[in-house]
This record gives sequence, C-alpha cells and structure tokens, in this order.
Amino acid sequence: MSLGGFDTHAQQVEQDDHSIGNHADLLQGLSDSIHAFQDDLGLLGLEDRVLGMTFSEFGRRIVDNASLGTDHGSTQPMFLFGTKVLPGMLGTNPEIPSNATYQTNLAMQYDFRSVYASVLKDWFCLEPNDIDAVLLNTYQPLALIDPDGCLGTSVHEANQRAGDQLLNAYPNPFTERTTLDYVSNGGRVMIQVFNEQGQVVQTVMNQLMPQGSYRIDVDLGDMPAGVYYARLQNEGNQQVRNLLKVR
Repeated sequence: MSLGGFDTHAQQVEQDDHSIGNHADLLQGLSDSIHAFQDDLGLLGLEDRVLGMTFSEFGRRIVDNASLGTDHGSTQPMFLFGTKVLPGMLGTNPEIPSNATYQTNLAMQYDFRSVYASVLKDWFCLEPNDIDAVLLNTYQPLALIDPDGCLGTSVHEANQRAGDQLLNAYPNPFTERTTLDYVSNGGRVMIQVFNEQGQVVQTVMNQLMPQGSYRIDVDLGDMPAGVYYARLQNEGNQQVRNLLKVR
C-alpha cells in the first residue's frame, strides 16, 4: 500500500494553527487506515501473524521554508504495528540547534537498515550472516519486535537507556578536533559523523569492542564550520550528539 501527498514543500500547516493542515490530514488518514487494517486482522484471527511497517523514500527538514512547508531532509519517523511489536517509542527527542535554518538536517538516531535488520532477525528469524547478506553489510538490530517466535523465550526488555550518557564530546564547540567519550556494552561499535545535510563525512570507527568506557579523537579540521552530528551504534543502543565546529 502507498500513500502520496507527503512531499509538503508548501502549505504543510495552516498559518494560524500549525497543529492542523495538509500534513495533519495525511497522518489522520494513515492512522485510520492502520486502525481499520488491524481490526480486519482481528476479525480474521490473523493479528498475531502480520507485522506492518511504514517507510518513505525521503524525510523532511526541521525548520519550515518561506511557504509554510518543509523541504527534503535526512530523518523521519518509522512506524511498526502489530500485536508482536514491542509498544512504545524507540529513541530520544533530538537536540535542535539554536541556529538551525530551513537548510538544517538532523542525523538519524537509528539507521533505517537497523530497523530492517530487526525485522529480519525477530520476525523472519534469519541468522546474523543471512541478515548481513540481505542488507549487504552489518546493521545492528534493535529491540522492536517480540522475539518469542524465533527464540522460544519470553519478551526481552526494550531498554532504550534513554537516560544514560553513552556518547559525549569535548571540547564542543571546537575548531579543528574534538574528543568523543563513549560507552560500549560489548559487541560491534560504530561511530559516524554527519554534516548538516545528513551526509556521512567520517566513519570514526566500526569494530568489535569489549565492554567498557573509551575515548577517541576526531579530526574535522578539513571540514567547514557548522553543525555536525556524531552517532554511536552499539547493538541496540544508539545515540546522537550535536557537534559545533567554529572558525
């Protein structure tokens, strides 16, 4: 199923009330459709056998343009629905820079391919090597779906560690280099730096790390001044920190 109309470069909201408008109407239609679909599955007795997910080929920016709309961006929410989805919202509210403009993007906290890896692991029961083969790389799965059907165990706790500081930067702001302090729970750790347009400008590291606290130097001396984002991925724990490079 596809639903168009979300390319809202203009008139995304009403001028006098930003809580209503074209975007709100589209989301209401999506919500009503999902609700009706789940009701039908329940009537058929198939609600435990179907998993639904939304995706889009583009996200949006975080500041509106001059036409009451937003332009193409690097981040967006994804919705999973079904009786086997672990309820709640995975992720933390982003830190929006005070100097954000209509050109500013946010770095995605969770790579969409980590969501795909989660579905392949806990819904389709693929082994890690098979997941890597399907996705053409290693993308760490998240706690999104009850794995009971694959693992034969009870629901594992969806620990977002939202209150833990897993990634910090000092100095910040910085001129040439900064230091990232990060925590590994063991397993693969990937740290990447994104620019304001959401593009990866540097993969700081991508390797297996024992449990513990670590520090790594990041050299952005050849990059222009501006807002950057550092993202830590360590299995299901992923976190983003704003970076500000000044002249």
